[in-house]
Amino acid sequence: MEERKSGRAEEWKSGKSGRVVAIERRKQMSRNSNLLSFDDFKAKYMIELNPQQERAVRKTDGPALLLAVPGSGKTTVITTRVAYLIYCKGVPPERILTLTFSRAAAAEMKQRFLKKFGGAGTSIARVGLEGLGTGNAGVRPGESGIDKAVRGRVSASQTRAKLEGLDTGNAGVGLGGSGTGNVEVRLGRAGTGNAGAGLGGAGSVAERARFSTIHSFCYWVIRRYATRCGYRIPELITDNSQLIRRLCLSVYHQKADETAINQLAQYIGFCKNRITDPIQLEDISFDDMDFRRLYEAYEDTLQQNGLMDFDDLLRMVDNITDKYPHILEELQSNHIYINIDEAQDNSSLQHRIIRKISSAPHQRLFMVGDEDQSIYGFRAAYPEALTSFRKECPGAEILLIETNYRCCTPVAEVAQRVISQNHNRYHKEMKTVQDKGSVKRKKLSDSSKQYRYLFGELKRLARSGKRAAVLYRNNSSGVPLFDMLFREGLPFSGAMDSEFFSHRVVRDFICALRLAMNPRDIDAYSKIYWKMGLGTTKTQFVAVASDIKRGVSGSIFELLAKRYVGVAEAMIAKKVDRSANVVRRKDAKGINSADIIQFGEDMELIGRMHPYNAVEEVNRLFLGNWFSLQAKRGLQSATAVEERLLALLALASEQKSIQAFLERLSGLEALCSGERGNIQSEAITVATIHQSKGMEFDKVFIIDLFRGVFPSENSAGVFSLYGGDIYEEEVRLLYVALTRARYDVEIVTSGRRYGREREISPFVDLVFGSYSSETSKKSCVERVKTMKSRMLGVKGLSEVSESPDSPELSDYAQVFQPGTRVVHKYFGAGTIKNRIGDTLSIRFDDGEDKRMLLSACLEWRYLKCDIDEILSR
Repeated sequence: MEERKSGRAEEWKSGKSGRVVAIERRKQMSRNSNLLSFDDFKAKYMIELNPQQERAVRKTDGPALLLAVPGSGKTTVITTRVAYLIYCKGVPPERILTLTFSRAAAAEMKQRFLKKFGGAGTSIARVGLEGLGTGNAGVRPGESGIDKAVRGRVSASQTRAKLEGLDTGNAGVGLGGSGTGNVEVRLGRAGTGNAGAGLGGAGSVAERARFSTIHSFCYWVIRRYATRCGYRIPELITDNSQLIRRLCLSVYHQKADETAINQLAQYIGFCKNRITDPIQLEDISFDDMDFRRLYEAYEDTLQQNGLMDFDDLLRMVDNITDKYPHILEELQSNHIYINIDEAQDNSSLQHRIIRKISSAPHQRLFMVGDEDQSIYGFRAAYPEALTSFRKECPGAEILLIETNYRCCTPVAEVAQRVISQNHNRYHKEMKTVQDKGSVKRKKLSDSSKQYRYLFGELKRLARSGKRAAVLYRNNSSGVPLFDMLFREGLPFSGAMDSEFFSHRVVRDFICALRLAMNPRDIDAYSKIYWKMGLGTTKTQFVAVASDIKRGVSGSIFELLAKRYVGVAEAMIAKKVDRSANVVRRKDAKGINSADIIQFGEDMELIGRMHPYNAVEEVNRLFLGNWFSLQAKRGLQSATAVEERLLALLALASEQKSIQAFLERLSGLEALCSGERGNIQSEAITVATIHQSKGMEFDKVFIIDLFRGVFPSENSAGVFSLYGGDIYEEEVRLLYVALTRARYDVEIVTSGRRYGREREISPFVDLVFGSYSSETSKKSCVERVKTMKSRMLGVKGLSEVSESPDSPELSDYAQVFQPGTRVVHKYFGAGTIKNRIGDTLSIRFDDGEDKRMLLSACLEWRYLKCDIDEILSR
């Protein structure tokens, strides 16, 4: 009787007819009669699990968090658990939802599941209606269609992305580039010949299991429920870079390079995903742009044109499930079991959606991740969802799989020591099954020698049949290695971001060298003239450009000199020596014609130099001063500038002339922007650490470990502004790099970079056991004691030299580290939350968070701390 009542209640709640419910019950009874015992299940599918893995697979009641160390077989656990639920527990595959971080990961997981558990009945099935899916062909926006939609010339219905049926097969989305922006849907080829199946698939039971991304799932929810709620489904734009580029022109009246556009897109996505702290848009700075203005213009443009981006998918589903409880209940009843892969990479908004759908009545959320491998803070990743899992899900169980089947014992021990420096983590004891291997250090006198050394090592390893990778923190580090491997013809795979070549720093040097070779190149001059320190106005530039176009003789600098002083022609004609005692008439800004003429002569001299020397001289003559000024204003990272400068020097050293160097840059950009296939398709891989996540190699080289580079001092942005612990994320990045290696890790270091003395990263000592948080603390105390003796025991800054470059002030600046208590002249007492280079993030006692430049605060005596308090720690 109670069972019948329960059945009727379920029927009423779901809105299903009695006949439908009866059919489902008969199907369930049929499934139950064919269920396998766990032992039979293992035998049938030849499953081998260790005790921790087996416990995770069989944990099916209540919420659980599975913490998986690198190489521990988490994908095996997830796919086996899905099969266990289907074949041993009789759960309909449509009721099991597995979400992972990327389309590629979802596709791979689906293929592995079908290969293992699909059986002979697996066939090509109709692809289910799951939204954006996981096709290997990816999503390619049609430029014309989206452009017109953004401009409002084409209605949303004309450019609507018909992204149906792209759940988990090897299908791709190709947004057509025609004027109408119509969508072309193609099924790609899969290795097994399976396109995959989602909802309503016509294939085997296994094919009906659902593997997707959170964005794909949300798109499916919107298409299924939005119109019921009166929502008009906006047009989805899969690439918002064109819109941001256009807004930079309309809002700021300036062109933005690819680096700036990608950074702005990242900031916008961060703001939409971060819900744990209120986002104060006015606190976010990007160069000299008003970010709030841009963000609001971006949102207005989307709304006015009936558009939405990928993050709006999440926000719309969050809104629907908040406003319409019956829809949330339906989603909950349709998804009895939810598996989350790579949970540490999800944002707080994504976790919020997942928690709502996996809450009552079933509460069968199975989250798999590793907070130690969370390296996407800049994308709003929220690993705190793992560390606070028990609080969020009362009664939840924390499971571990700690056997690393990838790394050898020496590598695993070093990685364990590294990650143990972090505090915001679960304790895990990583175990291994192989002992053979090593972690070594290769010392070079100068980093300029590392590329030839690496080439020899990689060639030797490739010949021996081993897979090797060179990993680094920043894209700039890989450019010279890409260049060498291309020139030497050694096959390799990698995904170098061609954004390097479009970065303003690189473009500025290219324009300067072009101008040095041709003093009448008005196009190159137009892009850098205000950076030369000559005080040139826009009016003067326009006049000079007009002269060039009209064919007036003389270099740009000779023509410019005429705009300053009328007697410049006489000085040019007489070849006046600058050392002579001549009268130089100056303009209002203190610039005289002789200075301009000399600048032009210096540029012409640079144009005849070897490209390596030419780059150095351009930097010395004016670009170095410009970039330094930008860094002081907080608009440019000095470290980021130097990284690109050093990469240019590495490339220039391999060429014989400036012309050859510029041509090589252009050719290399084309090579790097081309399709290079799978990043692990060759025996040799060159990649950033972020790109290498999820991969494994026989040997890993880690390069460019310098202080300020790795750990990075160029990671401020919105991540640190909203509480992100940058240092701990950098430690996690090193941990990920180390655990890519099966047998060997080699750390390549040097104390000089192209002749410049550089401090080696503290991570090197951390890897080789001579560094810890305690030794770091002792070192800090010793520095403070030395500084205090130099300052004659003075507390604060009252008797320190006023010069901002004084040794006393420089030493004093080192005291201002995270955790230090400070007093601001106007804002009162507070605690330093974070420090990136010269930028402090301070939480004041009244609850306000503020960012400020330390050098400016010290120069104007706005900020001080108690040295004795530092020594007493």
